[in-house]
This record gives sequence, structure tokens and C-alpha cells, in this order.
Amino acid sequence: MDDRDVASGMLGFHKSSACKKTTAYLECADPQIRRMIQQGAANCGEQAYEVWQYMNHRGYYQVPTMNEMTTNTVAHSYVTANTAQMGMLQPTPTNQRIADYRMMQ
Repeated sequence: MDDRDVASGMLGFHKSSACKKTTAYLECADPQIRRMIQQGAANCGEQAYEVWQYMNHRGYYQVPTMNEMTTNTVAHSYVTANTAQMGMLQPTPTNQRIADYRMMQ
């Protein structure tokens, strides 16, 4: 067992705990207990991020990257509510780029 194994375990536990606490506070009716659990979920998320930073710095957990075209397609695939009319999207350059990208697939 080495540092990578320990850090991976810590990261997994923090991520799992954040998810479980989020589910718990969404189901909680008491406002004080709800805030306490919500803060605990936020703390777990922050601790998971700190462990990830350590792992990334050591080369244990690298950030995957997308090519620029994929990144642009994802970033521009969402349209605001005012561009939709009666369930149909207005023709825009963004919609055309998405259609063009899908045709290339």
C-alpha cells in the first residue's frame, strides 16, 4: 500500500460522503439539521478537491482533456430559454454548428 492507494481511498470516501450527505439533506425536514448536513456535504466536497489537488500534483490523477472542437461544441450546445419558441429552436449559428458536427460523426 503506497501514497497513491491511500489518497485514492480518501478521495473515494470524500466523494461518496458528499453524495450521501447531499441526498440526506434533500430529504431532511428540520431546517437546523438540514443546514448542518448541507455544510457537511460542502466540507466533504472541499476535502475531496484538496485530495484531488494532491493526487494531481503527484501525477496520480490527471485531468482528462478534450480537443478544442469538442469543447466548443459542448460549450455552445446550450441555448437560452428566450431562443426557444413553442418547443422549437430558432435557427442560429450555434444550432447549425451542432448539426454539422453531428453529421460528421
